[in-house]
Amino acid sequence: MMYRLSGLPYQKIFAFAVCAQLFALLFDLACPVSFYLPEITTAVLTVIILGRVLMRKDTLYFSFQNRIVVFLLTALLGYLVLDVLSFLRSGFAVFWVKYRVAGVSMINAVGIMMAVRKRALTGKNILAVIYLAGIAAGILGAVTGLGLKTGGISYTNRITLRNDYNMYATVLFSAGCSGLGVYLTGKKNTGSQLLFWLSEAFLWCMIYLSGSRRMVMALLPAAILFVAAVMKEHRNDWKKKAVAAAAVLLLTAVSSAAVNGWITREESNKSSSETTLPQRYETVKGAEKIAEEQGALKTRRVLWGAAWDELRYRLFSSPAEFLFGMGGGYDIELYDRLLREKKDERFNRIFAEEEKYQGKLSAHNFLLADGLNGGVTKAAAAVIFWGVAIVAAGRAVRKNWQEGLSAAMLLGVVFVNNMISNRYGFLYDKYFYLVILLLVVLLEGEIQRNDAKRNGNMHSDFGASMG
Repeated sequence: MMYRLSGLPYQKIFAFAVCAQLFALLFDLACPVSFYLPEITTAVLTVIILGRVLMRKDTLYFSFQNRIVVFLLTALLGYLVLDVLSFLRSGFAVFWVKYRVAGVSMINAVGIMMAVRKRALTGKNILAVIYLAGIAAGILGAVTGLGLKTGGISYTNRITLRNDYNMYATVLFSAGCSGLGVYLTGKKNTGSQLLFWLSEAFLWCMIYLSGSRRMVMALLPAAILFVAAVMKEHRNDWKKKAVAAAAVLLLTAVSSAAVNGWITREESNKSSSETTLPQRYETVKGAEKIAEEQGALKTRRVLWGAAWDELRYRLFSSPAEFLFGMGGGYDIELYDRLLREKKDERFNRIFAEEEKYQGKLSAHNFLLADGLNGGVTKAAAAVIFWGVAIVAAGRAVRKNWQEGLSAAMLLGVVFVNNMISNRYGFLYDKYFYLVILLLVVLLEGEIQRNDAKRNGNMHSDFGASMG
């Protein structure tokens, strides 16, 4: 029986604390000026979890019945052990920075699992929090673009709440993916349809204005999945299909007009030497020469090439280091050494300002980073884990496609971001823990639903036999 605290159901208080911490963590990714909300909400949630355990109202023991979930968590544990061992070997200081983030994410994971076990939270609730966090960040970004300054942002030709505009845009894009799951599992009257498409158009408009090329490139495949999902959901209701199609056309036109209006306004700002949005998005149009000379592809080819050259060197000079790596953080140390030695002409040309880049460069690809830090052993463990994760996402889509599609899209965002960016790898990515947890919740929920159906059938058969 649900017990109460000050007249309120305690389970609801606990669920609210979990959602508040999750909201704060995600909002902090978009806006660093979050008034210590992540720290405060994490401390509150930790106290509540410990209180529940000490009062024997809950336990920290979790059992999993779905085989894919067991494989997924086992593969993750194996990779985690290799990661910890690589950092313990090197003693690199970034270990503590990295696992502070991992620790906060794991507290959130424990809270969500405890709340799900007590049926105080569902997969839809988690998606709703991601959705709301992105909308809140988008609204604050829009207000900032109108003149209210929320931090030391130096950009004028694009809207972002932090200098790492890709991270800001990722929060908005993830919110859009989560919003699809919320919409598909909720009531679908005309009002909710229009509200959904309006919010999605707003999020995608703000993504474009952020100047994040990778997220803009992700909008087209996401839009195709969105339209396919809505058509599938309303396959027997032509009226709702027509409303959805009209909303897409109308809101696309409105958002496009808003974007063009902003670009026109900012291009007239002669006081800024910053590249305009059209100039940034030239690389998205497939102009390979421009991408090579001006885009992010230029720096990544140099970084990836240096990492690949180092791996080939270790293969022939030190097979043991090729197999087990040089220790956590070596990928960062490698680039610092290249900056100091100045032996690579192309590397020196791209990263000429040594002081500016010292300690800030990394492989920008988790497989290359794993190969350098933990050798091909760790890289192979990463490949195995992601293979299982993709299978788990596919199973989630087949069994609960409305929420599973959102989870699969979020998994894709995490994978792509960590293939082309992310300083310390996917274990440093808060969205990584969240999407894996979401897959666990959805797949374990499938087991629980099947058990409930079997129990219901057993009761029905028993009643029939008694009759």
